[in-house]
Amino acid sequence: MRESTSADKTRVKFTGRILFLTDDTSLIRQQLEAEGDERERLEAELAERLLRDDLPLMSNISTDEITPGWVCFYYDETLGQYVYVGMREAAVKKDEVKNGGFAVVVSGLSKGCGSSRETAPYAEKAAGIQLVIARSIEKIYGQNSQNIGLLTSTDLGLVERIRAGAEIPLAEFTNGLDPISRDIVEYGGLFNYNKARLAGAVVPPPVATEARPMTIVEKIIARHVFVRAGEVGVTAVKPGDALFAVADVRFSHEYVTPMAESLLKQALGPDARVTEPESVFAFRDHLTF
Repeated sequence: MRESTSADKTRVKFTGRILFLTDDTSLIRQQLEAEGDERERLEAELAERLLRDDLPLMSNISTDEITPGWVCFYYDETLGQYVYVGMREAAVKKDEVKNGGFAVVVSGLSKGCGSSRETAPYAEKAAGIQLVIARSIEKIYGQNSQNIGLLTSTDLGLVERIRAGAEIPLAEFTNGLDPISRDIVEYGGLFNYNKARLAGAVVPPPVATEARPMTIVEKIIARHVFVRAGEVGVTAVKPGDALFAVADVRFSHEYVTPMAESLLKQALGPDARVTEPESVFAFRDHLTF
C-alpha cells in the first residue's frame, strides 16, 4: 500500500512487492507464482540485476496489453482482477497481480503506448499498484494516471530506495509538472483535487498573461478560461498556461461513461450528478454495434 508518512503528506512510503515486467516472460511467471521466502529472494535478485543494468525490461507495453478490449466491458474495481491479461505470451492471468501483494510495477520504454484507454491505469490501481516506474511513460497514459491518483516515475533508482524502506518525497513525482497537474498529484487525483478546490483549500493559479497576438485557438481558450464562479474569460493566454476551461459542449461514449460514473460516485457519493447535462452528448463508439 501507499502510505503518507508525515503530517503534511509530503513524503510517501510504499509497502508491498515490486513486479518487474521483463522481456523474459518466464521471469514474470516466476514472480507471480513465487511463495514465501522465494518471493523476497527473487525480488532481490531482479533488483540487483536492475542495478547492474543487466535486467531487460519489457518495453512498449500498450494499454491493450494492460486492459484488452474485452476487459473494458468491466468499468469499476473489477478491472483490477484483469490487469495485464493481454500481456504477450499470456504471461499474466486473471487475479494474479491483484492477489500478489504488488505495490510497484517496473518496465522499460514507452509504458502505456497505443490507445488512450483510461481503463488501463485504473485497472493497475484497482489491483493494488500505487506506483508505476518505467524508462519512459507515454503522455496520455501518464495524465490518466495522475487523474486517478496513480503515481508514475521514470527514475529506476527508486527501486532500491523503496526496497530499503525509504520515505520518498512527493515532490519527486511532481517535478516538471505545471501547477495544476502538480496539485492534482499531491491531492491524490483529480476528484480529490476538485473536492479541495470546491472547499477553498486549493486555488488554481490565475492566468496573468498580458494582451498578445493570439491564434484563433488561443482566442477561443482565452474566452473560456474559468476564473471563478460566475466569471469566465481572460484577456489572453499563451503556451504553457495552466488553466481550467468551461466547455460549451461535452461528450462521452460507452467506452468510458460507466467508469467515469463509477469514479464520480466513489468520490462524491451515490447522489452525485453531472451539472448542465444538456451540454453533454453521449454516443456509441467502441463496444456496441
